[in-house]
Amino acid sequence: MTYFARLVAVLILPLLSACAAAENYTPTPSRPFEPITEFSSTNSVTLLNGQPSKEQVKVQATIYADLNAWTDVAIEIASRELKRRGLKIVSGAPKAITMSVQSAKTDVGFVRIETDITMEVRTSDGYSETYVGRNSSSMVAENHRQIDGALMRAVHEMLMDPRIVAFLTK
Repeated sequence: MTYFARLVAVLILPLLSACAAAENYTPTPSRPFEPITEFSSTNSVTLLNGQPSKEQVKVQATIYADLNAWTDVAIEIASRELKRRGLKIVSGAPKAITMSVQSAKTDVGFVRIETDITMEVRTSDGYSETYVGRNSSSMVAENHRQIDGALMRAVHEMLMDPRIVAFLTK
């Protein structure tokens, strides 16, 4: 990047973000899912939202989140991917996974934007783990895509965990 381009970026980006109105954003579940170690199962599983708070939390200067609603989106992504692998998503199944988006943060740097989403997961057999979905790109990234990708990656990390896969397939 040339000196002039950097100078323009340093001067204009703060002005643009200062002018942007604050918004409440909920990710969309439609981002393509990254490849995982394939598995299949005919088991049934219940996916539960374990995030009780519906309070708006700050993710970035102008973006706020209801982490309960974000957990619902994570559940929708997981449900879609598990159905593709033969699992039945039903209420009251003997196996249950409780998911809870705990935090989300987008850092805007000079040439990089990075979003981290932390999600806690508990299985009905007692296994518990925390997954971080991270999405980063150059400073011309679109915040919503950045967030959507990070949430998808948190679910991706959950479905790459051998203990989760074993829980789902046995």
